[in-house]
Formats: sequence, structure tokens, C-alpha cells
Amino acid sequence: MTNLKKNIKNFSSFIELLFRSESSQSKNAAFRFSTPKFLVENFDFPELEMYIDESTIRKIYSFHGVSMDFLKRIPELLNNFDEEYISYIFKSNTQENSSVVVSFEFVGQKPIIIVIAKNKQVNTNDFVNKISSVYEKDNAQEIFRAWEEKELLLYKNEKKVLTVPVKKTKVRIKKSRTKQVERKD
Repeated sequence: MTNLKKNIKNFSSFIELLFRSESSQSKNAAFRFSTPKFLVENFDFPELEMYIDESTIRKIYSFHGVSMDFLKRIPELLNNFDEEYISYIFKSNTQENSSVVVSFEFVGQKPIIIVIAKNKQVNTNDFVNKISSVYEKDNAQEIFRAWEEKELLLYKNEKKVLTVPVKKTKVRIKKSRTKQVERKD
């Protein structure tokens, strides 16, 4: 089994265990895996372990509407084999030394982004590339255009275009609560 497949399997198990257990108040369990070569070789990510902790995973799932299946695939997505999974990578507009990875996955009409803080200290003498959040991005097209104008764009997938799904309008026929009575005069 390749290292990536092991990481995906172990990460998937880690997430399942988190959600089967109670939230730990005293300890914040974390998962580590190698920062993908795609990010290290092309986008100035330090060769540190990628890191995500329990509280971040719970927040992503509970408050941001990101599916469990998406969460389990994060190690695979960040490897971006055949440029299949990442549509853009930007420097963060608000956080120094952070990057925003835009996936091809959506929650409704909003693309899911992965925010990674590079070279983040998590313990004494323990530095990692920390996945600090994963969420759906509102007004994505306008924001991505603005980020490009600010020259924050590091990568744009030339093989595959990010296409926002069309919102399907549901037409419901409203049932009347009152019965019309025919009047006889």
C-alpha cells in the first residue's frame, strides 16, 4: 500500500473515531501527514507535516456544512494528481504566510476552500503546515477575481475550469387551505 493510500485510510479512520467519541475537552487529538510534494515543490510550502486537529474537524463538519466524505479525502485532494482536485491556490488575503486552496467540490453553489497556515507553531519547537479551516466560500467568483487583481493567485488549473453548479429553482404549487364553495343565488 502506498504512503498516500495509508494516509487516506488512516485519516478516514481518525475522522470516524472522532465522530463516534465524545469531544475531548482536555486533549485536542490531531492527525499528521506529509505535506504533498505538489505544494512543497511548486508553492513554497515548507517540508513540514500537514496537521489538522480535532476541534477544527468538528467545526468544519458541524458549522460549515462540509461532508464527511470530503473531509476524508483531504490528503488526496491536496496531492492534486493529474491536476484533478485543485482549481486555484491563492496567497491569503488576510493571514500572513497562509494559502487558500480552492477545490472543485461545492456545498450548494459555493466552492469548498481549504485554508493552510504555513510553518505554524502548535507546540514548543513543533512547527507544521496547519489546516486551519475548510469551508464553503460565499460570492466566490467575485472574490477570486478580486484576489487575482491583488496578485494573490499562485495557481490556476488550466486543464479543468471551476464551474459553479446552476441553482435549480423548485416550483411548488401551493395548496389552498380553504375549500372554495360554489355559491347559489
